[in-house]
Amino acid sequence: MNTTSKRCTCRVDFLNSNEAAHYRLIELSYDATLSHLHEAIYQSFGLPEGAFAIFHQSNEKGELGQAIPLTSMEPDGFSAEDYRIQDLLTAQHPYLAYIWDPLRNLQFFIQLQSVLVSNEREGVWVIQEVGPAIDVAQYTPPIGLDPEDEELLKGL
Repeated sequence: MNTTSKRCTCRVDFLNSNEAAHYRLIELSYDATLSHLHEAIYQSFGLPEGAFAIFHQSNEKGELGQAIPLTSMEPDGFSAEDYRIQDLLTAQHPYLAYIWDPLRNLQFFIQLQSVLVSNEREGVWVIQEVGPAIDVAQYTPPIGLDPEDEELLKGL
Protein backbone atom coordinates (compact mmCIF):
# COMPACT_ATOMS: atom_id res chain seq x y z
CA MET A 1 0.00 0.00 0.00
CA ASN A 2 1.42 3.37 -1.01
CA THR A 3 1.31 6.30 1.36
CA THR A 4 1.69 9.98 0.65
CA SER A 5 5.30 11.12 1.01
CA LYS A 6 7.76 13.61 -0.40
CA ARG A 7 9.81 12.39 -3.34
CA CYS A 8 12.62 14.15 -5.13
CA THR A 9 14.20 13.98 -8.54
CA CYS A 10 17.94 14.50 -8.86
CA ARG A 11 19.92 14.96 -12.04
CA VAL A 12 23.29 13.20 -11.78
CA ASP A 13 25.78 14.29 -14.46
CA PHE A 14 28.95 12.28 -15.15
CA LEU A 15 31.63 14.93 -15.53
CA ASN A 16 34.45 12.75 -16.93
CA SER A 17 32.47 11.76 -20.01
CA ASN A 18 33.33 12.58 -23.60
CA GLU A 19 29.60 12.44 -24.40
CA ALA A 20 27.77 15.72 -25.00
CA ALA A 21 25.25 14.66 -22.34
CA HIS A 22 25.81 11.83 -19.88
CA TYR A 23 23.42 11.80 -16.94
CA ARG A 24 20.67 10.01 -15.05
CA LEU A 25 17.47 11.39 -13.56
CA ILE A 26 16.87 9.53 -10.34
CA GLU A 27 13.68 9.71 -8.29
CA LEU A 28 13.63 8.58 -4.68
CA SER A 29 12.20 9.39 -1.29
CA TYR A 30 13.20 12.85 -0.11
CA ASP A 31 13.95 11.41 3.34
CA ALA A 32 16.22 8.66 1.95
CA THR A 33 19.86 8.71 3.01
CA LEU A 34 22.85 9.53 0.85
CA SER A 35 23.62 5.79 0.96
CA HIS A 36 20.43 5.19 -1.04
CA LEU A 37 21.47 7.84 -3.55
CA HIS A 38 24.93 6.24 -3.80
CA GLU A 39 23.37 2.86 -4.62
CA ALA A 40 21.18 4.44 -7.29
CA ILE A 41 24.16 6.22 -8.86
CA TYR A 42 26.52 3.26 -9.07
CA GLN A 43 23.80 0.89 -10.26
CA SER A 44 22.35 3.23 -12.89
CA PHE A 45 25.77 4.02 -14.34
CA GLY A 46 26.91 0.39 -14.25
CA LEU A 47 29.75 0.92 -11.78
CA PRO A 48 31.09 -2.06 -9.82
CA GLU A 49 30.30 -2.34 -6.11
CA GLY A 50 32.84 -1.90 -3.39
CA ALA A 51 34.87 1.14 -4.46
CA PHE A 52 35.42 4.00 -2.09
CA ALA A 53 33.01 6.86 -2.71
CA ILE A 54 32.50 10.24 -1.15
CA PHE A 55 29.90 13.01 -1.36
CA HIS A 56 30.74 16.69 -1.02
CA GLN A 57 28.53 19.62 -0.44
CA SER A 58 28.86 21.80 -3.52
CA ASN A 59 27.63 24.87 -5.36
CA GLU A 60 26.56 25.73 -8.91
CA LYS A 61 30.24 25.99 -9.95
CA GLY A 62 30.96 22.47 -8.71
CA GLU A 63 33.32 23.64 -5.98
CA LEU A 64 33.80 21.02 -3.28
CA GLY A 65 32.73 21.75 0.27
CA GLN A 66 32.38 19.53 3.33
CA ALA A 67 33.16 15.88 2.61
CA ILE A 68 30.66 13.16 3.51
CA PRO A 69 32.25 9.73 3.17
CA LEU A 70 30.22 6.70 2.29
CA THR A 71 31.73 4.97 5.32
CA SER A 72 33.31 6.83 8.20
CA MET A 73 36.93 6.06 9.01
CA GLU A 74 36.48 7.19 12.60
CA PRO A 75 34.47 5.41 15.32
CA ASP A 76 32.30 8.46 16.07
CA GLY A 77 32.46 9.94 12.57
CA PHE A 78 29.57 10.63 10.26
CA SER A 79 28.89 8.83 7.00
CA ALA A 80 26.43 8.94 4.11
CA GLU A 81 24.03 6.81 6.16
CA ASP A 82 23.73 9.66 8.69
CA TYR A 83 22.57 12.28 6.17
CA ARG A 84 19.16 12.49 4.56
CA ILE A 85 18.73 14.00 1.13
CA GLN A 86 16.20 16.51 2.48
CA ASP A 87 18.83 17.84 4.90
CA LEU A 88 21.39 18.56 2.17
CA LEU A 89 19.54 19.17 -1.09
CA THR A 90 17.13 22.08 -0.78
CA ALA A 91 15.86 24.89 -3.00
CA GLN A 92 18.49 27.17 -1.42
CA HIS A 93 21.33 24.61 -1.73
CA PRO A 94 20.44 22.23 -4.58
CA TYR A 95 23.94 20.84 -5.34
CA LEU A 96 26.16 17.96 -4.25
CA ALA A 97 29.26 16.41 -5.78
CA TYR A 98 29.94 12.67 -5.76
CA ILE A 99 33.34 11.11 -6.37
CA TRP A 100 33.46 7.40 -7.06
CA ASP A 101 36.90 5.83 -6.56
CA PRO A 102 39.09 8.86 -5.85
CA LEU A 103 42.11 7.12 -7.46
CA ARG A 104 40.26 7.16 -10.76
CA ASN A 105 38.57 10.43 -9.78
CA LEU A 106 35.24 9.73 -11.47
CA GLN A 107 33.21 12.85 -10.70
CA PHE A 108 29.48 13.40 -10.71
CA PHE A 109 27.51 16.58 -10.19
CA ILE A 110 24.14 16.21 -8.47
CA GLN A 111 21.41 18.80 -8.77
CA LEU A 112 18.02 18.68 -7.09
CA GLN A 113 15.41 19.02 -9.84
CA SER A 114 12.14 18.80 -7.93
CA VAL A 115 10.42 17.82 -4.70
CA LEU A 116 6.82 16.74 -4.81
CA VAL A 117 4.22 15.01 -2.69
CA SER A 118 3.35 11.67 -4.18
CA ASN A 119 1.41 8.57 -3.31
CA GLU A 120 2.00 6.90 -6.66
CA ARG A 121 5.12 4.86 -6.00
CA GLU A 122 7.88 3.99 -3.58
CA GLY A 123 11.49 2.94 -3.97
CA VAL A 124 14.19 4.28 -6.24
CA TRP A 125 13.48 4.90 -9.91
CA VAL A 126 15.81 5.87 -12.74
CA ILE A 127 13.41 7.88 -14.85
CA GLN A 128 15.82 8.90 -17.60
CA GLU A 129 19.20 7.58 -18.80
CA VAL A 130 21.30 9.58 -21.23
CA GLY A 131 24.69 8.15 -22.17
CA PRO A 132 26.13 4.65 -21.80
CA ALA A 133 27.14 2.68 -18.72
CA ILE A 134 30.62 3.63 -17.55
CA ASP A 135 33.59 1.42 -18.45
CA VAL A 136 35.85 2.09 -15.45
CA ALA A 137 38.81 0.41 -17.15
CA GLN A 138 39.19 3.40 -19.47
CA TYR A 139 39.68 5.73 -16.50
CA THR A 140 43.12 4.90 -15.22
CA PRO A 141 44.57 6.45 -12.12
CA PRO A 142 47.24 9.13 -12.43
CA ILE A 143 50.76 8.00 -13.30
CA GLY A 144 53.17 7.87 -10.39
CA LEU A 145 51.40 5.54 -7.99
CA ASP A 146 53.72 3.43 -5.92
CA PRO A 147 53.66 -0.34 -6.62
CA GLU A 148 51.53 -1.10 -3.53
CA ASP A 149 48.79 1.29 -4.68
CA GLU A 150 48.85 -0.16 -8.19
CA GLU A 151 48.39 -3.67 -6.74
CA LEU A 152 45.45 -2.45 -4.62
CA LEU A 153 43.90 -0.84 -7.68
CA LYS A 154 44.07 -4.08 -9.65
CA GLY A 155 41.73 -5.64 -7.07
CA LEU A 156 39.02 -2.99 -7.64
